[in-house]
Amino acid sequence: MRAQEREKPPIGGVRDVDAQRVLLADRVVPETLGEEGLRPVAAGARVRGWLSTVATAVTRLNQLVFLAAIWLMAIVVPVMLFEVVSRYVFHSPTVWGMELAVLLSGPYFLLGGPYLLHIRGHVPLDLARQRLSARVNRVLDLLNFPVIAAFCVILLFYSVPAAWSAWEYRETSFSAWNPPIWPTKLVVPLSLVLMLLQALVEFLHIVFEDPTAPASEAPDSAGVV
Repeated sequence: MRAQEREKPPIGGVRDVDAQRVLLADRVVPETLGEEGLRPVAAGARVRGWLSTVATAVTRLNQLVFLAAIWLMAIVVPVMLFEVVSRYVFHSPTVWGMELAVLLSGPYFLLGGPYLLHIRGHVPLDLARQRLSARVNRVLDLLNFPVIAAFCVILLFYSVPAAWSAWEYRETSFSAWNPPIWPTKLVVPLSLVLMLLQALVEFLHIVFEDPTAPASEAPDSAGVV
């Protein structure tokens, strides 16, 4: 005799297949490009339509810029190694090694900042915030991101004229090597714009997430997904 197969229990007491699919769909936490490392939106979040599309596009753009900026270290590290060997082994330092490393390190840190803000990669005050409740931490985030946005606006006010002047006059460093430095100065307002946009996106994530959602459904504010 063939063993009789057990009947699978209905989901939520509903036996209809279409109704079960609806119940399963409601339990799935929607994600924003989860396979690409972007933080999932919390269950119950009310970000919809064009606003969600824009937020996803901004984060995706900053992720691509971040991945591109990483490769600057592939230039900086060999240059520094060459400079150290030339200086201390052959006693013949270059005039361009240290200056090139400095000119590339600035864009590396600036362009990586916006995506680090998304994945919470900056150094947080864990000793203080981990003792606070989730609701208090949410209030702090609601205050934190507008401060970041205001900081970016103030720096843009001063950096845009400086970058424009450097580009207009094709500014150089006036050193022995004398490389152009206007590209590095142009990176400053560009990175500030990206940081400003990402700060607004993170602020919207906090505003539209459900404050009553369980901690397991809310985005991890300290980790990387």
